[in-house]
Amino acid sequence: TASKHVTNKAYVDNEIEILKSRTLMRNVILDLQLYIHYFATGHVKTTEIYAESPFHLQYLSTHAPHMPSKQALFEIRPISATQYTLSNSHSTWEGVFGDTLSLSFGNILITRTKFPFVPENIYSFQFTTLDDEIKRYKKALSVSTNNKFVSMVQLYFMDIIPLRGERILNKHMENYLQSNVDDKNQIIDSALIFIDENIAKVSNELTALETEIEAYRKHNQLSDLSETSRVLIQNTSINDQELAKLQTQIKITHDLKLHLKQFPDRIIPATLNIEGQNFSSLLHKYNDLQSYQNKLLIALTVSHPDVQNTKLEMLSIRNDLLESIDTKLSALQTQYTETQKTADQIRLNLKDLPVKARQLLGYDRQQQIKQDLYLILLKKRIETSFSKSTNLPNGRIIDYAQADPIPFSPNKKVVLFLSSMLGITTPFLLIYLQHIFNTKVRSESQFSTMLRDQIIGYVQTNAQSKG
Repeated sequence: TASKHVTNKAYVDNEIEILKSRTLMRNVILDLQLYIHYFATGHVKTTEIYAESPFHLQYLSTHAPHMPSKQALFEIRPISATQYTLSNSHSTWEGVFGDTLSLSFGNILITRTKFPFVPENIYSFQFTTLDDEIKRYKKALSVSTNNKFVSMVQLYFMDIIPLRGERILNKHMENYLQSNVDDKNQIIDSALIFIDENIAKVSNELTALETEIEAYRKHNQLSDLSETSRVLIQNTSINDQELAKLQTQIKITHDLKLHLKQFPDRIIPATLNIEGQNFSSLLHKYNDLQSYQNKLLIALTVSHPDVQNTKLEMLSIRNDLLESIDTKLSALQTQYTETQKTADQIRLNLKDLPVKARQLLGYDRQQQIKQDLYLILLKKRIETSFSKSTNLPNGRIIDYAQADPIPFSPNKKVVLFLSSMLGITTPFLLIYLQHIFNTKVRSESQFSTMLRDQIIGYVQTNAQSKG
């Protein structure tokens, strides 16, 4: 139980680091185009608007946007129901709502929304740099777990616009779950590539063999064999099918061994595993570790202890897989040898069969092997494609993001308390400071106290200069 708890905690901690990764936040910013900010300037202040903007801007790019290297502010003014003017500190453009407008750093599309332009306000939008937005939103995101005994995490996001914060969190989780599905699909896609390559190869070999058989039949006029020959050929079918099955298993096992040696850092096609529950479990564990390592590398470096431990564990499992493959290959080769001996005995019984018919039998045997292998690969491809269509992420969203009705910051009660205390203490503080820094003598008693003696007389002078 203790070991399971430690493993679970390590998994949750790693997932928390992935949720806080720069890559995920960057994808959220690009998907929601959070590098564009909308503003409305009134008589008193400038306010950032989001969902209530009278216009919407879309940055048109099939790749990651090449935004300005520094912040770029544009002012937009409607000149009619369908047209507008756009200006910055250097240039002015005229555009039509719903049409593409070309700027120096790319094309944009501005459309109207259901909210009207208020004549008293000045509307503008600002492009910010992608790096600045990533730093800003990563700082606003908090990921934690309140219970160390369960695999659940909580995400918090601080933003001045509640709706935007909700959308960011929901999109963040959507991208996280999709990346989990993509990791699983990577395993399936690797298997599909492996299967398709072998299907194409076997199909070409089968087509060439069928063409060769047809030419052999025509050349030797073997379209009609004797009934005795037919019976003898049919009696060998069971043994030939067994040989074909063994040869197919040997080929698949050999291909897996070759794949594991040539591509140690790639995911192994799990749908082409060899028989044996132990090998199947090792194979799935190896692929899981491959996916887990890829997820760790999103947030960690190669030299991180978690990544190094994962690599060591993968190396150990890989050695076990190679050992299991060698054992399986040895057993299959032994079984194939024994079956081949039986086939040789059958051939001795067929020595009276005409030479041409025996040669045709060899062709039929090769054709049977290729057909069986082709059907196995087709079946595996259907199974693999079906598993991809039913692929689900390991996690799920329990509660979608919802903004608090009361602002998290600033705290209204704390602000009122501090303001009240400041209002009360400020007058007393000013009086006290005035008393401390007062250097003038303002009364006779004060002067007498300072001299520590009595005043015996006064001399009156005229402080104003004459003449």
